[in-house]
Amino acid sequence: MMKKRGIPTKLKERQQSKRLETIKKIQEAIDDIKQDGSVVTKKRLMELTGLSNSTFSKDHVIEVLRINKVCQFKNSKRIDVNSASNEIEQLQKIIEKLEKEKILLKSRLQDKEIVIEKLKKDYQELSQNYSLILGKIHLIMKKVDIHGVDIGIDFDNL
Repeated sequence: MMKKRGIPTKLKERQQSKRLETIKKIQEAIDDIKQDGSVVTKKRLMELTGLSNSTFSKDHVIEVLRINKVCQFKNSKRIDVNSASNEIEQLQKIIEKLEKEKILLKSRLQDKEIVIEKLKKDYQELSQNYSLILGKIHLIMKKVDIHGVDIGIDFDNL
């Protein structure tokens, strides 16, 4: 029976050192991306670190991604059906309220248009009456002038 030979200590230490170096590289890249306000993706991490795709399958790298909640561990937004339903109901109520306001405003506008038309009609009537009165005053003044009656008004200097 053959005995299994263990991995030399120096090799284990070297591997652990490389793992730590990789973890540090990835953590710094994640921090930089987050600081820029960007989304952390595996592609972006590969670009910044220069590490290969297969490196991101290693347990120690996956643990870093999990701790930072990035890449495949990113929190995804889940839509609560009840919440969405409530929101839809609230939006429908708002729409109904706005529709009622719209109808009320249209009614007010129509009332104002009726008042405006009445005022325009009254103005035209007053304008015509004013023109008639001016014409009659002119005729009266001509007759006063023809008869030479002094009414005490100097119409030339008004």
